[in-house]
Amino acid sequence: MPSIGYIAGISLLLYGISLIAGGLVGYLKAKSTPSLVAGLVSGTLALFLYAMYGRAGVRIGVIVLCCVLASVMGQRYRSSRKWMPAGFIATFSAIVAILHLLVILLTGEF
Repeated sequence: MPSIGYIAGISLLLYGISLIAGGLVGYLKAKSTPSLVAGLVSGTLALFLYAMYGRAGVRIGVIVLCCVLASVMGQRYRSSRKWMPAGFIATFSAIVAILHLLVILLTGEF
């Protein structure tokens, strides 16, 4: 059975890819430059954190990134009631943040 740290790491990789893909889809469907920029910046940051995985402080950075995106996209979901992309990203962000918080609590590794 995979460890919680392994699952958290894979969730971060998938999260970064999803953020970039979402920004690209938002741009292609709606010609939304803000979606493209936000997706590329946040996705690249998530992938950078994944590349630095295992170093001190990375999990805290992941939790901060996820909390910011969960808050922003959660508010967007509340106002629009559209699952894609706002509800999906808010939920995915919360899941990734919780997984990394569990790793910190269970292993003591930040």
